[in-house]
Amino acid sequence: MALQYVKQVLDNTNQLSSHIIDLINFNSGCFYTLLTNDINQQNLHHFNWGGILPQNPIQEYFVRGKKATFSVIPTVQKELSEWIREKINYKTSLSCIFDDVLRSVQDKDHSKLFYNYGCFYDDEVYYVIHNTTSSEIIEECLEQSDATWHSLFVITTANFGRAI
Repeated sequence: MALQYVKQVLDNTNQLSSHIIDLINFNSGCFYTLLTNDINQQNLHHFNWGGILPQNPIQEYFVRGKKATFSVIPTVQKELSEWIREKINYKTSLSCIFDDVLRSVQDKDHSKLFYNYGCFYDDEVYYVIHNTTSSEIIEECLEQSDATWHSLFVITTANFGRAI
């Protein structure tokens, strides 16, 4: 189930995703995820549905006399950014590249993150960080890479400069 879901999410998304599908033998390895202790284990293998992390309460507010609601969506981005920072600090030859499937090169002038960490391949936007990058910047890269249905980062020994 996990293999099918990963291939479905990566298929025809961008160049990095296509290369991952072509280069990695997914049948020889394992899939891991970072979760909190209080997960909903019944939804653990329902990848398309979500609902694994505990849901925050629905909050109400009023705008011009009309009721509206929202709920803060739980994530593990803070924990994941710390994990990435630890990995790339452990071995200084490692870099991490994040894809940003929601933006194109035309959006680059509007992003401080792109100015400091961004690069592009064709019209695709990526962020590259190295071992000196803070957890806060890594978390921002994770946020920019998160398209709800797709988020991809690769930790690699490849030497990326300002452009791929």
